Amino acid sequence: METRQLGRSGLYVSEFALGAMTFGMPDWGCDEETAIRLIDRYLDAGGNFVDTASGYLGSEEICGRALARRRDEVVIGTKFGLPIGTGPHDKGASRKHIRAACERSLRRLQTDYIDLYWLHVDDTATPL
Repeated sequence: METRQLGRSGLYVSEFALGAMTFGMPDWGCDEETAIRLIDRYLDAGGNFVDTASGYLGSEEICGRALARRRDEVVIGTKFGLPIGTGPHDKGASRKHIRAACERSLRRLQTDYIDLYWLHVDDTATPL
């Protein structure tokens, strides 16, 4: 599979990313066993960019289990922004929320770094 440089990031990602939104959602996606097989087949075919999010319930955990033994082969992108509490800084792009959401994603993904991390939903309340 061909790769391309991602902007000026220094990362090279496969032309086709593996979207993990439906992993762990058997009612309309796939169960964990199927998701892990898909991830393995994607990586074996030369893919290297997996896209997930904290809001994809169960997806980061499944990706973490599947990618732990192959972490050096993959670029992981995940997203944040969904509420983690009811306070004014418990959602969106507040510094407190970004830090807390990132720490949770790192645990779920079983890694000590995330290659790409971005805001999943609009946040009109937090000035940039």
